[in-house]
Order: sequence, then structure tokens, then C-alpha cells
Amino acid sequence: MKVIFNLSAENTGLSAHELKLLNPGKISVSGRYAIADISSKKYLSRLALTRSACCIIQAASAKGIGRAISDISWKSYNDYSISVEGQRHFTTKEIAATVHDAFRAQGLRPRVNLSRPRNSIHFIFLDNKVIIGKLIYVNTDNFNRRKTHKRPEPHPSSLHPKLAKSLINLTGIKKGVILDPFCGAGGILIEAGLMGLRPVGIDTDQIMLNRARINLDHYNIRSYRLRKADSTKIKRRYKYIVTDLPYAKNTKKQDLNGLYTSFLLNLKKIVIRKAVVVFPDSIDYRKMVRKAGLSIEKEFSWYIHSSMTKKIAIITG
Repeated sequence: MKVIFNLSAENTGLSAHELKLLNPGKISVSGRYAIADISSKKYLSRLALTRSACCIIQAASAKGIGRAISDISWKSYNDYSISVEGQRHFTTKEIAATVHDAFRAQGLRPRVNLSRPRNSIHFIFLDNKVIIGKLIYVNTDNFNRRKTHKRPEPHPSSLHPKLAKSLINLTGIKKGVILDPFCGAGGILIEAGLMGLRPVGIDTDQIMLNRARINLDHYNIRSYRLRKADSTKIKRRYKYIVTDLPYAKNTKKQDLNGLYTSFLLNLKKIVIRKAVVVFPDSIDYRKMVRKAGLSIEKEFSWYIHSSMTKKIAIITG
């Protein structure tokens, strides 16, 4: 089915790439919308950086909207509501009237339902085109409820839950085990556990591991493992790895370079399919990745605040 996705505004490039979790065909992006063919709706609810998605019913030029509406067989879409996005040419009232007339012309009695419609029909205007679609997904995940200060054991370095969830999706993992080798207080592990994955967390700091355990238990996540170990010396191999590398402004740059280099050299040995690694923007991570014999499949920037932008690298062996 061909679907149009309303992407999160923070980073539309990253939002569009997250759609690869759905195994789509070619993804075309226009502003904050992306269009792709997907075979199943199974993993739609996993998306962190998509606001909503509509299965495309019809597409036409904006000037041809009347003909496009009349060409739709509306029998399948009764008990409906109408939403209009990005329109420049017509008012919602005008479009609703045209839809109403199309129902009548097809011998149907239109049933408008503004509270809980079975069919929410969206008219999305992009440039000089209009895409008519049926709403199939709305992102209702309240990420703010899981922000670090809402957890029993908060920690200031923890990623925003929305970003953490999207990083996991960037690996393409559908089920099974995922490793965070610098797990800290467990922010990435929480999101993985809530997806039904089996998170494994490693850290050198037992206090942080204790915090992670309390946080994971708070969200009723059971199938997790925590282990005190050095991430540069892990020997077990993992298909999927996601981590936000530790960073502190008072840490010497050469110390971070040494840690990151050692980790990446070991990552080459243990990653089977894909790793998503978050670096501070002050580090020449591309050079480190190349020296470790790894490849960057895709990279993105994520603004945190005026003195910090995260660099997100999708890495393969």
C-alpha cells in the first residue's frame, strides 16, 4: 500500500530514514511529508519520529481536486470526518461540501462523524498537488512522561525518549536482543524494553547499573540483562548495538579519543549487522570509524542546545 507519512519536525531526514524499519520501497520526501510503499502496518506503532500516516486513496493536481473526489468510491469510507493540511486553494468547508456531493452522486447517504469516525479522510496539499488518504496511524506515545526527570533514578546525560526510540529503530531490529554498551541509567534500554525487545546493558559504573535496574523495573520491563564490564573488551557478538557515548566537558579530549577509538576497534569484532552510535560534535568520529575498519551507512545531526549537537552514525562492519 502507498502511504504518506507526516514526519516529526525536529529532523525530517532522520524521521524519513526511520521509515526503513517498515521495509518500504523508494521513499520520497517533500517538506515534512514522506511517501513510500509498505507491505504491512505491523511496525507503524514503533515509529518515534512520525506524527501520523495515511493510506493514499487518490492523488491529483490541486486544480483537479473536484474530479479526484468524484472518482473515489465513497461507499468504503462512510462514517467519516475530514481533515485538511497545508491547503492554499480551498477551505475545509468547500472540500467537505464537494465530498458530500460525491456521496450523493453515488447514491449514498453521507454520515459525518466528528468525534469517533471510522474513516478519517485527510486532504494533504503539497505544492500544486493534493493527496487524499485514510488515516491509519497516529503517534500517541507521550514521550514526556518518560523523560529522565520523571524516572525514579534520573540522570542529566540521558537522551530524550523520542530520540532513544528512533535510534533503536534505525538498526532495523524487529525482535530479539539489543545491546547498549554504555547504558548509564538505562534510557535506551527502557525504550527497547517497551518495544518488546530484550535489552542488554553494560557499564563500568555499578552505581549507574543500579539506577538502570530501578528505572527498568519502574516501567515493568522484565526481559533485560545488566552487566558490569568494560565496553572496549566485550567478546560476545551482538546483531544490533545502540549507544550514546559518554561525554563530559571536563574530560580531556585525548581521553575521549582513546576511549572512543578502543570502543570502535572492539565494535568491529562484535557487531554482526548494525550499530547506531551517538558522538559529540567536537570529535572527529569519521576518522575514528574509518581507522577501526568500519563504515558509516548514514549520519545525522541532532541539536541538543547551543553548545551541543549530537552526531548520529549508522555503522556497519
